[in-house]
Amino acid sequence: MVSQNPIEQVSRLNEEVNARKAAFLIVLIYFLAFLPLLPRTSYYRGDERFYTDAAIRMVQTGDYLTPYYHTGRVRFRKPILVYWIIVASYKVFGISLFSSRIPFLVAGCLVLFFTYRITSVLFGEREALLASAILASNMTVFHTSIRSHPDIIQCLFLAMSLYGFMNLILRGERSSHYHWLAYMGAALAVASKGGLGLLPVAFSLIFASSCKGVRVRELFKGKVIITSAAVALFWFVAISFKHGEAALRDFFLDQVGERLSGSKIYILENAFLYLGGLLKELMPWSLMSLIVLVRDWDRVKGLYLTKKKEVLLVAGWYLSIFAIFALSNIQRARYFLPTYPLLGALLASVLMEGEEGRSSKALRMIERWVLISGMVGGGLLILLGALLDLRVVVGGMIILLGSVALYRALFQRGHLPGLLAVALLGIVGFSVIHNFLRPVIFASPAPCVVREVLREGGGTVAVLDLPDKYRGQINVLSRGRIRMKILTGNDLKGLEGVRFIVTSHAFLDRLIGRGYELRKVCGYSYREGPPLKFKEVIRAMAKGDLSPLFCRFREHYYLLTEVRSGQGK
Repeated sequence: MVSQNPIEQVSRLNEEVNARKAAFLIVLIYFLAFLPLLPRTSYYRGDERFYTDAAIRMVQTGDYLTPYYHTGRVRFRKPILVYWIIVASYKVFGISLFSSRIPFLVAGCLVLFFTYRITSVLFGEREALLASAILASNMTVFHTSIRSHPDIIQCLFLAMSLYGFMNLILRGERSSHYHWLAYMGAALAVASKGGLGLLPVAFSLIFASSCKGVRVRELFKGKVIITSAAVALFWFVAISFKHGEAALRDFFLDQVGERLSGSKIYILENAFLYLGGLLKELMPWSLMSLIVLVRDWDRVKGLYLTKKKEVLLVAGWYLSIFAIFALSNIQRARYFLPTYPLLGALLASVLMEGEEGRSSKALRMIERWVLISGMVGGGLLILLGALLDLRVVVGGMIILLGSVALYRALFQRGHLPGLLAVALLGIVGFSVIHNFLRPVIFASPAPCVVREVLREGGGTVAVLDLPDKYRGQINVLSRGRIRMKILTGNDLKGLEGVRFIVTSHAFLDRLIGRGYELRKVCGYSYREGPPLKFKEVIRAMAKGDLSPLFCRFREHYYLLTEVRSGQGK
């Protein structure tokens, strides 16, 4: 082995320090860009309510072992750790949408951190910086980082486990803290979302057994394994004692039983969906990597020959996840989130080869057009906002100015690597769209309902023809202080003692005729309708107001109050 001279060593050390500083800056930008989204109802996924409803009940009752649906039925479909994380946040910040989501944004930032660390083990520091930027600009990582949902928590702990095992296997590290990362990460992944948490342990042991010079027995450390197993199994043992075998049966059905039912034709459908989805979900990085594969095949082949073990590890991890979810009858692209830290590492290494090879001009052209597209998109948002809402104008200006600044830094001053500029524009774009555009288009009825009901001292609220996600929002925004009663259109007999009703236009007249009066129009959703015609859009633009186009498809919701005696109808 040829040793580096002192100048090369200092240069390499400076490069590593600069890469770490830049990676920290990317994580900070990611956190600050998406922090304002956390209290918003405009970006709410319906299944967040499963975790927030149960966590609020835990805070209210002190029963921290048993998750419940809002109906009072027990829910054992997912393990306990995510509920406890939300409860801990409620204890610190109080019950709110912000406190429901802040742990998940922190987890997203930690995923970026472990992506950097994993890539530095596999390929190097420069590649690690780009890999963290790739994940920071990924739509699935973004979506899961701002919702109260276990996907990003599971991804974090799986990445933690893989990082520990990589150091033990590839670097020959024997420090016990890598054993703790490896096994405790897997245990916490099990406690977050179930059986997939065992995969990094099984995969790493099989991979280690195929590597020459690796002593598999050195991957075991009894105290660590026993403690980690206790953490992984604690809740399952506790609920089996408290609720019997039915609790474990419910969990097993969600994890395995229900996912393998039906015709097995879906396996072929899943294979096409997930393979094609891999290219779509990792755009534009997957497209640029394909260009590098074509134009710089010799360099990529050289990368494989020099990093064969690392490349096979990434491929093996992806194929392991693929094999598991291809067998499931539920198709979700986000199920492949645990593969993204390693795939990001591989994409970054391929793109770095392209930056130094024949693909560099093509990559630079793509970078240029992405930034120009950002300028054009920002300008169009400004024009759209002039016809719609001032917030859209502000968002468009941020994208336009951000694109111009990145373009100048890249092509005029040469201070910023082009691929990082593309990633930063992606972060800015996601943040602007969801901070400035979505709140204009989507208006949840939940904030209005909570404000009006609590102003009147609270009481029971009946919901009729209201999507369940809004009921979940009302529960969080009211901090669990509003009792809700779910009605059906065929049975309106349960209105006794109900002061408030939230309903759609379809039941408005019937309820007003039963002793209720309209208090306020509270928000809206969108229904399907005939597509807009080009002439209608042009006519609305000529009038300088696009809002009527959106109003056509809006389904408004109404808050009704009981008519008190002597008040009249």
